[in-house]
Amino acid sequence: GIGKTPMFNVSAMIITIVIVGKLLESVAKQKAAAGVASLSALAPKDAVVYDMDKGVALRTRAPVALLRVGDHVRVAPGERIPVDAVVVEGQSAINESMLTGESAPVSKQPGDFVYGGTVNGSATSGSLLLLRTTAVEEDAVLAQIIRLVDDAQTSRAPIEAFADRVSAVFVPTVVSLSVAVFICWYALALTSSIPAAWFENDGAFTFALLFAVETMVIACPCALGLATPTAVMVASRVSTKLGILFRGGGAALEAAEGVRTVVFDKTGTLTMGSPAVTAVVVGTRAHSLNTTAVVNIVSPLVEMVEAESRHPLASAILDYIAALDRAGGGERGERSAGKRKARLSEVEELPGRGMRAVANVDGAEHRIRIGSRAWALRGMDSKLLTDFEMTKVDRFEQENGLTLVVAVVNDAYVVVYGL
Repeated sequence: GIGKTPMFNVSAMIITIVIVGKLLESVAKQKAAAGVASLSALAPKDAVVYDMDKGVALRTRAPVALLRVGDHVRVAPGERIPVDAVVVEGQSAINESMLTGESAPVSKQPGDFVYGGTVNGSATSGSLLLLRTTAVEEDAVLAQIIRLVDDAQTSRAPIEAFADRVSAVFVPTVVSLSVAVFICWYALALTSSIPAAWFENDGAFTFALLFAVETMVIACPCALGLATPTAVMVASRVSTKLGILFRGGGAALEAAEGVRTVVFDKTGTLTMGSPAVTAVVVGTRAHSLNTTAVVNIVSPLVEMVEAESRHPLASAILDYIAALDRAGGGERGERSAGKRKARLSEVEELPGRGMRAVANVDGAEHRIRIGSRAWALRGMDSKLLTDFEMTKVDRFEQENGLTLVVAVVNDAYVVVYGL
């Protein structure tokens, strides 16, 4: 009967649930903190300090925490930039995808700003930079991002404040109701208003207390208090991994439920993180060949030159040409045979502009430029591209937000790749 039921089974169960809930919340907080730690790991811990008076770099690397505004540092190709700074000497293409999401490297030259945590090109395609520190520690852009993420994870959502207000009223009400239930059942037992068999084993007090405890446990708003902060933590961690930062913390997360339309202020920002060729324009003005013939001439030469580079855009173009080879079937053999008889010379990579080289194929010399539109075409757009082709190129760049890489062979054959 009722008197044989274990007395505090419900209490033990709810305490276990609360403890498990607290454990899950703690795990969620630790994982959320790991997201902030991964952002912090993007910032180098030391840097090569450069003595401007003596004109030499120090032999040992100095901790970034010791740097001050105005100090000079040197950053080798492929290294992460340790602090927010302005370029004093050198030109390079900086990978700023950790800040902007854009996979295309950004050309930097003296006078341009660079940011801590971004990467100075690659070990083979970047160049040595001399930087003057402009912001350190908490003033740096990366530190501000980390602080923003941390605030998003710790700030309270409006629903949490609501839960606290509800609990402030609801808990005393539940306790009062439980006391009333206890008094009611205890009075009924003492006045023999209920059968004595119901409480003969445990006594009237224990019998009434069991009902009071069950009333308190069932009506307690534990789920509301546990679920809300855990949900904010998990949502913040997931959004950080996806590259989405919420300014305003829990309030912003709660408001996001009503979002129906997202408007972005520029094209080219939403990328997969790695470039790929999505459009190609072949120039036909300076010769009488069709587009297929031009591609067959230019592609093997571009492949030879780009194979010498480790630039992300070069890798994307190589992947595109390889896909053309697979789709072309028999043409692959002809290109491979041509490459066996080819020799590159005068290979030069110019940071922020592109590459140039001379290829000798079967005794014929070809001069090749691959890079930005302005540098590769050298103002010869109208001589190498028809009006229709220039319109397409302009549309790819201005309307579609594509990054253009132009390959020019012998100042006659042109292929424009849109990435």
